[in-house]
Amino acid sequence: MVVAEMRSSFGCVLKRYREEAGLTLAELSIKTDISSGTISKIETDSLTLPNMRNVIRLAETLDISLYEAVMPYLDKIKRTKTFELLLETAINQGNAVLTQKIASKLLECPKSNTFLSLDYLYQLAGNTENIEFRFLIYGVISQYSREHGIPVFLARSLYQKYLIQRDSFKKLDESYIEGMELLHYISYLHVDERVMTYYKLGSHALFRGCHEECIHLCKKGINEDHKRDELTAKAYLAIIIAYIELRDYILAKVYLDAYEQLDCLNVQKESQYLRAILYAKTTDDIEKAVPLLLDCLHMRPQNEKLPVVNDLLDIYIRLGDELGVVDIFRSESSFLPTNVGTPNQCTHLGLYFRAKGNFYIEKGDLDMGCASLLESAMYYKKMMKLEEAIKSIGYIFEYYTANKENLPFGILQKMEILYTVHNT
Repeated sequence: MVVAEMRSSFGCVLKRYREEAGLTLAELSIKTDISSGTISKIETDSLTLPNMRNVIRLAETLDISLYEAVMPYLDKIKRTKTFELLLETAINQGNAVLTQKIASKLLECPKSNTFLSLDYLYQLAGNTENIEFRFLIYGVISQYSREHGIPVFLARSLYQKYLIQRDSFKKLDESYIEGMELLHYISYLHVDERVMTYYKLGSHALFRGCHEECIHLCKKGINEDHKRDELTAKAYLAIIIAYIELRDYILAKVYLDAYEQLDCLNVQKESQYLRAILYAKTTDDIEKAVPLLLDCLHMRPQNEKLPVVNDLLDIYIRLGDELGVVDIFRSESSFLPTNVGTPNQCTHLGLYFRAKGNFYIEKGDLDMGCASLLESAMYYKKMMKLEEAIKSIGYIFEYYTANKENLPFGILQKMEILYTVHNT
């Protein structure tokens, strides 16, 4: 026990570092502007709880980790201001583990006002530039609020966590589940935050293929939204696309009519595209949808062209128009996104390269076909859509199995690289 206590004592650590630096008490006193008597008391553990500013200054001067300096005193601190000082110092020094521990201790402090401490942490997180630390502090708030039945701060912290986490390709499913928990406490949010939650979760549901949930969530947002701005327009778009995916073209047209009444940017451009899609879905003469989609394609910037291209590809393939298909593949430098930054872009890239791969394999160009299918799998795996990634790779196996040929070693190597890169 004595050895354990000595190891956990900052006094022992301080003395060892001072002696290793070849400094006397007087010399360290000059460097830190802390009296040699105070330093001596800290080294001998005569002070049960020294001034934390002095501890921080001594640790920085002798290059002692903040964790090693502060942890022995955490259970003894009673003042919220001291916790706040340590917390801000830990964030500035990039110490995530210590930040989490101090934030938790602040909330457990018997002399603190719980609501004031929660509000302090909430404001601190909002003003923290580092996303990892912001998410970490919101996590402390949500865990404490859940355990102690404080729904206001639970709702606020879950909301902020969701907004951060939903942007991570690898956590789309996890963040959606946590976002759905937020719905239980949504009444505690400001109306603008409630609307944003419904819209964000609605688009998230659409991306995951949960079309009925998408419609339900976006409608709830629209019912509370009195601004009728760009976010409203995006919610209507999500509802229309979800109805199209559910093959409920009547309701898709109803909401498209309502969408066209909005006085928002890009409404005309998007409505023209959706009407072309509905035309292709609801008539036998799908060729007439081609010029409409081509017009849409020319109206869009490069980073927004790919969804239209995929719809054109689908029509060309259904019509057996090989020249149209080849023209698209030859011009891909004009429509592939120059900066892939959203899950939606990755989804459409996965679809595009899958269609390209299947087309070229069918035409006997195995190198182009396999390379495209592997690229499709890469985009799906980037979003952790493993079933879709396996599906793309499966087309390669299907070809070689059907033709009773051995899979080339080069393709196996590329599959191994794909697996390794996206699992590290």
